[in-house]
Amino acid sequence: MISFDRISQEISSMIQQFLDVKLGEEIAQQEEKSNEENVRIIKELDKEIPHDLNEDFSYKRPYGFVLEGKAYKDIDTWRRLYTVFCKHLYNRDPKLFSSLIHHENFISRRGNKTFSNSPDDFANVAIPITKDIYADGNLSANSIRNNMKKLMEVFEIPIDQLVIYLREDRNAEK
Repeated sequence: MISFDRISQEISSMIQQFLDVKLGEEIAQQEEKSNEENVRIIKELDKEIPHDLNEDFSYKRPYGFVLEGKAYKDIDTWRRLYTVFCKHLYNRDPKLFSSLIHHENFISRRGNKTFSNSPDDFANVAIPITKDIYADGNLSANSIRNNMKKLMEVFEIPIDQLVIYLREDRNAEK
């Protein structure tokens, strides 16, 4: 029985890693955290080198980020970072975020949407931001970076209000 439990946990871990999900994981809700907790997380993130949206994120993995003084950690994929980032913006201004569905900066020349009310508008992965708004999740790290830049512009957030911390650079020399 002990061996069965160990093997089932290993299989569960491999499935979660492969599907890029964590069972039982709750969305990072930093608004509920106290200011002291936020400062502690920011200090913890300071162990890494800060990065901004003007960099190339190819072959790099996120660890966390600080947006408008709110720290988010345990972010292990760009999709997760983008999800938490979008939820932060939605909580900041739900009406403005909802308007992004029809905003010209978030609809490509071919008519592909970045945000939609229907997950069926996306070919592969739809990220639920709210119960009514979905974001395209089939994006590279640099495409996510570009969308984040556009979102910060729409929400009138200065670019220096976002700092990203990376946990690894698979392309770096040892």
